[in-house]
Amino acid sequence: YDPAQTLYARDVLGNATINAMPVMVLPCGYRSTRKILDWICSETDIRIPCYDNTPLGKDVEVRFYTEPSKQAEMLRKEIERLQRKKVDPKDILVVSLHSRNHSGLKTIDSEIFKWSEVNEFLDSLKINIVSARRYKGLDSRVVILCDMTASQSDPGFPYSDSHLLLVAATRAREHLIVFKERKKI
Repeated sequence: YDPAQTLYARDVLGNATINAMPVMVLPCGYRSTRKILDWICSETDIRIPCYDNTPLGKDVEVRFYTEPSKQAEMLRKEIERLQRKKVDPKDILVVSLHSRNHSGLKTIDSEIFKWSEVNEFLDSLKINIVSARRYKGLDSRVVILCDMTASQSDPGFPYSDSHLLLVAATRAREHLIVFKERKKI
């Protein structure tokens, strides 16, 4: 349990067995690389310390979109690029900061993608798209984080729900790719 990642307080969606378990608070980030944790800090001001042996990792890649619907084509191109680098689809997870109904990827439908709902198992033959709120415990080698909208209320702060962004970005073990809305001037 990492208190910086609290979305639901201690109540794990009404699961009495899990809620009754003792809590072990982790003093450091254990899943992601140093560069991913540094990017999270730059976007949220939440600093998660690393262990001494936490790998440095790859730079976080940020791709900009102007319309949420443009993300579907961006995602297809990103998957093609990853496949050329021999990344297996089972090692890729697409995480949306919104529910399917509010995502720029809501209409994506193909042989390689599957929106996975909370009560469904992930499809091992497809690239799963999940909502950050639904799949807090997942992780994957490569995560493509979608639907990061620009803040309209505070232009100096890029995303209004910092804990949700933290949870979504830390699903990545090695490589994080972010689809972020370009601020309108």
